[in-house]
Amino acid sequence: MNNLPHNRVSKLIVGKSPTKLLKNSMDRWISSLLMDDGIFSKMDREGPVRKAKIISKQDGIYAGNIPIKYLLENWINLGEIEYKVNDGDPVKSDQELMILSMSNQQILKFERTILNIIGRLSGIATTTHEWKFLTPIPLASTRKTTWGLLDKWAVNLGGGLTHRLSKNDALMIKENDFIGHNPLEINYKKNITSILKNIKTTNNDDFVIVEVRDYDEAIFVAEKWFENNDDKKLTIMLDNMSPKNCKQVDEKLREMGLRNKIILEASGGITLKNIKKWEFSKIDVISTSSIHRGTIPLDISLLITEEVVF
Repeated sequence: MNNLPHNRVSKLIVGKSPTKLLKNSMDRWISSLLMDDGIFSKMDREGPVRKAKIISKQDGIYAGNIPIKYLLENWINLGEIEYKVNDGDPVKSDQELMILSMSNQQILKFERTILNIIGRLSGIATTTHEWKFLTPIPLASTRKTTWGLLDKWAVNLGGGLTHRLSKNDALMIKENDFIGHNPLEINYKKNITSILKNIKTTNNDDFVIVEVRDYDEAIFVAEKWFENNDDKKLTIMLDNMSPKNCKQVDEKLREMGLRNKIILEASGGITLKNIKKWEFSKIDVISTSSIHRGTIPLDISLLITEEVVF
């Protein structure tokens, strides 16, 4: 899985620390959540320090420490958090996730945002893990995200791949790109030939994707790509093609001696109900928005204890 260029998590996390790219994304999303809740600046501690515990009310995969730590450092003055689990850990129902130590006012003001962050991201990690459990094929998220890079990070914690982090992260040529390249040329083969001939790759040469809609387009793209890029791998996205059609593409590429130079990515129409059918499709990776978009948040709760620290 780590050998696939679809794994871009190193651009989000170095060691256990978020990169500037992820910090910027967290800042935007966390700020938006807090401002919607009427919080516009860092809140001072007033009055005695209370404790509150956050508990998972169901089994799942946990995600939340990195963004909650960022929230604490930038928005809650003199607050403290004891983290009971690590990002990516499996958790059980009734398990403690973290203990907050801050004023009663701070707990009540930030409760909803903290629960929203942990619940949503843990829900994505849990859903990704459920998909991964059902198939040996690597799973990658798409760019149809709700919380941007935070969603991608949560997918990674559940065992999935981030795929592209932005449009500039890798070169991807889809149906609209064909039309936009030359709106007057309706012949697909002429248009894609022109695009591939004049393509200018960047430092992301390991990740060039061309979307195709059927067997003939897939084979044609493979032929044209290696006329000008003999030493560079290509990802062919097989859009809304059946497992049988994908297997036929694999077999033809092997016959042509090109299979080891091409990554086959299947996308569209893949669900938990039919994912088992893809085990014999010979594809290398599945990309889907279902592992992160519209997922059910992990059910968690916050309870203020009777303990007063001082």
